[in-house]
Amino acid sequence: MGVHVRERNGAWWVFVTHRNRRKAKKVGSGEQARKVALELANRITIRLAYGEDIDPPKKGAPTFADYAEEWLRNV
Repeated sequence: MGVHVRERNGAWWVFVTHRNRRKAKKVGSGEQARKVALELANRITIRLAYGEDIDPPKKGAPTFADYAEEWLRNV
């Protein structure tokens, strides 16, 4: 687990490594963006320390059984 703030090509980025996956989020350029990136990194670090997941759950396509059940209810 790691959260890092770095400057690349004039823009500030937040890099998060969690569960062997790395994600990057571009925050912006300038001093204000640096402060926002540091605050974001701090919040993510706290959430990870409390065991919260930083990725929202992905809702995939419904299974055939779910779709068929919904269809039968509406027919």
